[in-house]
Amino acid sequence: MYIYTKKFISSTYINKILYKKYNTLIYQMRTKSLCINCKHFIPSVPYNSLLGRCKMFGDVDLITGDISYNTASLCRKYDHFCGKNAKYFSQIIK
Repeated sequence: MYIYTKKFISSTYINKILYKKYNTLIYQMRTKSLCINCKHFIPSVPYNSLLGRCKMFGDVDLITGDISYNTASLCRKYDHFCGKNAKYFSQIIK
């Protein structure tokens, strides 16, 4: 004869786990080097996070002298630019 038993998990236990996980995510976001918090970030107008530019990386037009900056998402994607670890990140001082 097979006896089936259910293990009940209390809702307070689940809430504690979710609360801890949520706080960990918030802490990681605050300590992570986000481009939007970097002094080299140029936001796009109208604002679109994918079109923001980085002042650290760009090319100069040799005829006009205009600078075309790379997108921040491209710079964070490749390690020879800023990379995932944000090696050229500089916090905005408020």
